Amino acid sequence: MQLTKNFHLSEFACKDGTPVPKHLTPNVMKLAELLQKVRDTFGDYPVIINSAYRHPEYNAAIGGSPRSQHLEAKAADIKIDGVRPDEVY
Repeated sequence: MQLTKNFHLSEFACKDGTPVPKHLTPNVMKLAELLQKVRDTFGDYPVIINSAYRHPEYNAAIGGSPRSQHLEAKAADIKIDGVRPDEVY
C-alpha cells in the first residue's frame, strides 16, 4: 500500500518481517506524512528507514524500551545518505 509519494507501508514493517498490524495503520500513515515532509525538504536524498514498527517480542529482544513509540508504529529511526544527522534534526 502506497502511503505517500515516496513511502510504502512495507517500509514500516518490523525488521523480522512482521507487517504493521491493521489497527496501527492510522499511526503509520501519520508517520509517513511526517517523513514525506522530511523527504521533500531534502529533495534528491531518500529517507532510509532503519527501524519503524516493532512487535513487543522483537522490541524486547533488541533491548528496546517497553514504552517505545515503535510498538505503536509512531516512531522511525532514519538516515539520509549525504546529510549529517544534525542537518536532518
